[in-house]
Amino acid sequence: MCRRSAAAESAVTLQKLYPKQFDPAKLLLLLGNAETVQQLQAGGAPEKIVAGWAPSLSTFEQVRRKYFLYK
Repeated sequence: MCRRSAAAESAVTLQKLYPKQFDPAKLLLLLGNAETVQQLQAGGAPEKIVAGWAPSLSTFEQVRRKYFLYK
């Protein structure tokens, strides 16, 4: 399990176990992604949440590779 899916899995589990105490909206400061927070609040499956990040991560990887010192 990668770190990203572990984080999503943890957030979904906390939401299920502590629905009154856990506030996914506060994750916005850490995640910087309102869509992910909305999916957590709606009870989205961690796999779907992580899969939704794929297009942005792919774009980031392409930009990031331009700045590698070694290929």
